[in-house]
Amino acid sequence: MARGARRAGDVRLLRSFFKRVYANGDFLPLVPSWEMLRTMEERLKASEEGIACDIADFLRDCGLDGDAEKALNFGAQDAGYLLLEKKLREGKPHLRPMELHECAVAKTVAALYGMSSIWSKDMDSSPGWLTAALQRVNNADRSVAEYIYYAPRDEGSSLLMLLGGPNTTDMLLSKTGGSVRIEAKGQLSKLGEYDFPDIDKDGKLVIDDEFRDKRQGLVPFAAEFNRRTSIFEILGSNYSLVPMINEHPEWLEGAVGGYLDEKSPDIFLIEHAPGRGKPTVLVPALPEFLCKALDFSGSEIRSNGRNHKKVRKDADEPYFQMAIEFALKLGGRYEGGRFVLPASKLEPRKERGKANSISGWKMNGLFYFEGAPIAMSGDEMSFSPESLQRTKPSISIHARPRVDDHSLFLEELAFLRD
Repeated sequence: MARGARRAGDVRLLRSFFKRVYANGDFLPLVPSWEMLRTMEERLKASEEGIACDIADFLRDCGLDGDAEKALNFGAQDAGYLLLEKKLREGKPHLRPMELHECAVAKTVAALYGMSSIWSKDMDSSPGWLTAALQRVNNADRSVAEYIYYAPRDEGSSLLMLLGGPNTTDMLLSKTGGSVRIEAKGQLSKLGEYDFPDIDKDGKLVIDDEFRDKRQGLVPFAAEFNRRTSIFEILGSNYSLVPMINEHPEWLEGAVGGYLDEKSPDIFLIEHAPGRGKPTVLVPALPEFLCKALDFSGSEIRSNGRNHKKVRKDADEPYFQMAIEFALKLGGRYEGGRFVLPASKLEPRKERGKANSISGWKMNGLFYFEGAPIAMSGDEMSFSPESLQRTKPSISIHARPRVDDHSLFLEELAFLRD
């Protein structure tokens, strides 16, 4: 049982919800399918920034129109549809990770309770009873509600709120007398990815007081990594945490517990794709059972994480000199106040969420140049030292659901009954 597990919601409603998702041993199919969601996400990435697009044309390009649209029941009463329509209308197609998947999970859950209507915070008006119905919902939740599913004519006795706050769970199921907080996860999801403050001159992870305070459960992994290796030794690749997890399962419990402390979900719904031709399903997992219900074999320390920091020539002299050394190894040089490198040794860095936009040029897994080169001559590119950036290493706990042992789900139901 994971440290830090919380059950803020109503246990009776949670147990009833668990049984609906895990109906007679079968998992709940996700609608629309994972394949269709992936198609729409890839189509969005290929869209040009700043060009508005009609949603009907977009769906047709994705193969979702006519009979297919009816079959998938994907239309104007869906959070995903409204989200896509808004993004395309504004010409801002970028979505945050899992945003469309969360909408699909919400739609799937709403259908369990006959909630076929939807309210969006972008709508000019709302049903008169909605304000009163929301009074029973925690203020922090209703203040960040992006979309709310409801059943026609029940005047708010059942609501499903899709939440947009970064520090909240993904959605909240509210019924008269109780509520359940739901966290949606993809097939290979992260229970958080966190930057380290820095690396030292030897490539060891810096573990400062703030990191120890906020990420206490991750400190043992970082300390053991420093004992075994360094970022310089794994540059450009990732370092698996599996050996540490196998040797110290209590470290995993600490890391998972820290994640649960942040959001306090009542239940996780995790996507699982059995294989080609079979529907993607939602696998339920209680926080208390996460360490048993999930496979954490993808957990890792990344030498080049998602975020970066500027390398200033004077203030960051050791790293600046290190960048020069790497440039020399690639057959480049630093002369005349600029970096000059063979174009063939650099890798384009794609802008996050955009398939066709280059945001910079990678020298290796640690250093890259932001923006375009200041000059090109033959096979060489020149960059200003002002554009030099270095990525921050990060640690992430990856997880996928275990579905082969059905006794686990019965154990979870028994736990809710106790």
